Amino acid sequence: MRPIPNFEEAETYGVTEIKEFTWKQLLDLDACTRCGRCQDNCPAHLSEKPLNPKKVIQDLRAHLFTKGGTLIPTNHQPESEPSPLVGEIISEDTLWSCTACLNCYEQCPVFISGFDKIIDMRRSSVLMESRFPNELKEVFRGMERRGNPWGVEKERGLTGPRTWG
Repeated sequence: MRPIPNFEEAETYGVTEIKEFTWKQLLDLDACTRCGRCQDNCPAHLSEKPLNPKKVIQDLRAHLFTKGGTLIPTNHQPESEPSPLVGEIISEDTLWSCTACLNCYEQCPVFISGFDKIIDMRRSSVLMESRFPNELKEVFRGMERRGNPWGVEKERGLTGPRTWG
């Protein structure tokens, strides 16, 4: 997962349109062998969540080849407004179904991961549009207030006062 450089000064976060992926992420889309090992071993897919890692890669690839614009010469005229990835190409349910286990990467014969692409789209959704599942509100609040996703107080450690019962 790539860190966000200059977090305080950045104007955008994550990926909202296809041209914002790195060259490596775009190359991964075309390098996919379509073997299906990622989907066959994905715990989210196996538990019947909407995530299918192979479909995510293939949908992004199809979008790249039809709407890639100057990235890949196509017969299609580029749209005046680029279409957003989340909501139109990848559904929000699919985006948030990923467990970040990286099993897709481990099973892939050419080491392609949908995880990095999903994380970049999640970053945009959360940091740019404040759009995320309701279940994450408490997690974010805990990290903001207590520095951890559970929202528990940090222990004082060995130097703090102890009470013996």
